[in-house]
Amino acid sequence: MNVSSDIDEEAQQLTIIIFSDFNFNSYNAFRDAYSNEKYLPYKIIIDLSKCTMLDSSALGMLLIMKKFLQKNDGEIEITGANDVVRNVLNIVHFEKKFSIR
Repeated sequence: MNVSSDIDEEAQQLTIIIFSDFNFNSYNAFRDAYSNEKYLPYKIIIDLSKCTMLDSSALGMLLIMKKFLQKNDGEIEITGANDVVRNVLNIVHFEKKFSIR
Protein backbone atom coordinates (compact mmCIF):
# COMPACT_ATOMS: atom_id res chain seq x y z
CA MET A 1 0.00 0.00 0.00
CA ASN A 2 1.41 3.39 -0.93
CA VAL A 3 -0.87 5.54 1.26
CA SER A 4 -0.90 5.72 5.02
CA SER A 5 -2.43 8.12 7.47
CA ASP A 6 -1.58 9.43 10.91
CA ILE A 7 -4.26 11.00 13.08
CA ASP A 8 -3.55 13.50 15.84
CA GLU A 9 -6.94 13.90 17.51
CA GLU A 10 -5.66 16.41 20.05
CA ALA A 11 -4.38 18.76 17.33
CA GLN A 12 -7.29 17.81 15.05
CA GLN A 13 -4.89 17.01 12.26
CA LEU A 14 -4.81 14.18 9.75
CA THR A 15 -1.57 13.52 7.87
CA ILE A 16 -1.80 11.45 4.71
CA ILE A 17 1.57 10.10 3.58
CA ILE A 18 2.06 9.09 -0.04
CA PHE A 19 4.81 6.55 -0.72
CA SER A 20 6.39 5.99 -4.13
CA ASP A 21 4.16 6.89 -7.10
CA PHE A 22 0.94 8.84 -6.58
CA ASN A 23 -1.34 7.64 -9.35
CA PHE A 24 -4.71 6.01 -9.99
CA ASN A 25 -3.63 2.87 -8.15
CA SER A 26 -3.73 5.01 -4.98
CA TYR A 27 -7.32 6.13 -5.50
CA ASN A 28 -9.20 3.92 -3.01
CA ALA A 29 -6.61 4.16 -0.24
CA PHE A 30 -6.30 7.92 -0.69
CA ARG A 31 -10.07 8.49 -0.66
CA ASP A 32 -10.49 6.25 2.37
CA ALA A 33 -7.79 8.19 4.24
CA TYR A 34 -9.67 11.51 4.20
CA SER A 35 -13.34 10.63 3.77
CA ASN A 36 -14.11 9.42 7.30
CA GLU A 37 -16.55 12.00 8.67
CA LYS A 38 -15.08 11.48 12.15
CA TYR A 39 -11.95 13.38 11.11
CA LEU A 40 -13.65 16.43 9.67
CA PRO A 41 -13.08 19.37 9.85
CA TYR A 42 -9.51 18.36 10.73
CA LYS A 43 -6.57 20.05 9.09
CA ILE A 44 -5.35 17.68 6.38
CA ILE A 45 -1.66 17.47 5.56
CA ILE A 46 -0.65 15.65 2.40
CA ASP A 47 2.94 14.55 2.99
CA LEU A 48 4.70 14.01 -0.33
CA SER A 49 8.22 13.68 1.12
CA LYS A 50 8.28 9.98 0.16
CA CYS A 51 6.48 10.45 -3.16
CA THR A 52 8.64 10.03 -6.26
CA MET A 53 6.13 11.17 -8.89
CA LEU A 54 2.51 12.07 -9.43
CA ASP A 55 0.39 11.99 -12.53
CA SER A 56 -2.79 13.66 -13.75
CA SER A 57 -5.00 11.23 -11.85
CA ALA A 58 -3.26 12.25 -8.60
CA LEU A 59 -3.96 15.90 -9.42
CA GLY A 60 -7.59 14.98 -9.97
CA MET A 61 -7.71 13.12 -6.65
CA LEU A 62 -6.35 16.19 -4.86
CA LEU A 63 -9.06 18.35 -6.44
CA ILE A 64 -11.79 15.84 -5.52
CA MET A 65 -10.50 15.82 -1.95
CA LYS A 66 -10.50 19.63 -1.87
CA LYS A 67 -14.11 19.74 -3.04
CA PHE A 68 -15.13 17.14 -0.45
CA LEU A 69 -13.36 18.97 2.38
CA GLN A 70 -14.69 22.40 1.44
CA LYS A 71 -18.14 21.12 2.32
CA ASN A 72 -16.81 20.34 5.78
CA ASP A 73 -14.62 23.43 6.37
CA GLY A 74 -11.43 21.39 6.09
CA GLU A 75 -8.02 22.95 5.57
CA ILE A 76 -5.43 21.28 3.29
CA GLU A 77 -1.67 21.67 3.20
CA ILE A 78 0.73 19.87 0.84
CA THR A 79 4.23 19.36 2.24
CA GLY A 80 7.54 17.74 1.40
CA ALA A 81 7.32 17.64 -2.40
CA ASN A 82 10.62 16.99 -4.16
CA ASP A 83 11.65 19.20 -7.09
CA VAL A 84 9.97 17.02 -9.73
CA VAL A 85 6.66 16.83 -7.87
CA ARG A 86 6.79 20.51 -6.92
CA ASN A 87 7.38 21.40 -10.59
CA VAL A 88 4.24 19.50 -11.60
CA LEU A 89 2.23 21.28 -8.89
CA ASN A 90 3.59 24.63 -10.07
CA ILE A 91 2.84 23.96 -13.73
CA VAL A 92 -0.83 23.37 -12.93
CA HIS A 93 -0.91 26.34 -10.50
CA PHE A 94 -1.91 24.29 -7.47
CA GLU A 95 -0.39 26.98 -5.26
CA LYS A 96 -3.61 28.90 -6.00
CA LYS A 97 -5.74 26.05 -4.64
CA PHE A 98 -3.60 24.59 -1.83
CA SER A 99 -1.09 25.70 0.74
CA ILE A 100 2.16 24.15 -0.51
CA ARG A 101 5.16 24.05 1.81
